[in-house]
Amino acid sequence: MSRVIAAVDDSAQALAVVRTGEAVASLCGSTLEVVHVCAGEDDTAPAGLASGGHEVRLLRGLGSRAIAEAAADRDVAAVIVGTGRARPAEAFVGSCAQQVITAVPVPVVVVPAHARAPTTIRRILIPLDGTRASSDALRRAMELSAQADVRLIALHVHTDASLPMFSDQPHHEVRAWSAEFIRRHALPMSAESPLRLRVGQAGTEVLAAAVQEGADLIVLGWRQDLSAGRAAVVRSTVLGATVPVLLIPTQREAQNHYPVVNTRGRAAAAAPYPASRPESR
Repeated sequence: MSRVIAAVDDSAQALAVVRTGEAVASLCGSTLEVVHVCAGEDDTAPAGLASGGHEVRLLRGLGSRAIAEAAADRDVAAVIVGTGRARPAEAFVGSCAQQVITAVPVPVVVVPAHARAPTTIRRILIPLDGTRASSDALRRAMELSAQADVRLIALHVHTDASLPMFSDQPHHEVRAWSAEFIRRHALPMSAESPLRLRVGQAGTEVLAAAVQEGADLIVLGWRQDLSAGRAAVVRSTVLGATVPVLLIPTQREAQNHYPVVNTRGRAAAAAPYPASRPESR
């Protein structure tokens, strides 16, 4: 059976990380393991550490490196972390969380500081921009959540510049445009999972859609690249979301690492992905 790792510290956010880990583990059909990185020579967890009643496995070493090493095992399906303290002010997560999300080869769920921890995950919002990263994120989310009562809500945001021109039958043409978008990018969607369309700035519309749709989780595919001008939607979503955000690494080596999990929690072989145009998220 696969494992979900919840990495906690002694902050007030620890319990939300554990509760989110419980919901993600249930979604994946996995077991939950709570870990804490010991500082210095300490060999015990802090007295006030919120573990939600779970046994805590103690890790040694540099915080982010110890978590990354724990996540390197092939049965790890996901890692859960809090945002921590963001320094400098313009950073959207703390240094340890940033190193984890950019280094580990498995999906990482980031729990924003003011997010509610879901007791169960039933509605998952997946923004799609037509890139390889977003298509891979949709496929991975479908693999993780192959449960009958989980609803995937796909979203595409048009900017004013990219908004298609429709004639005197916009209802039919919007439907046709959506079908062509799904076909062109080989998206595994069905009639039960329609493509939501919004117009505006991607980051703003993703947050608005998450609230409107009652999402319990937002899923974003990305290249684990936080260099200047990159990951704008990831940054704004983690900063503004009131629900956890699942970041799925889309590099080929990452896809080859993590297990595909079915409803019984058994690992299966990852499926190949069709080519798409370069990721620009």
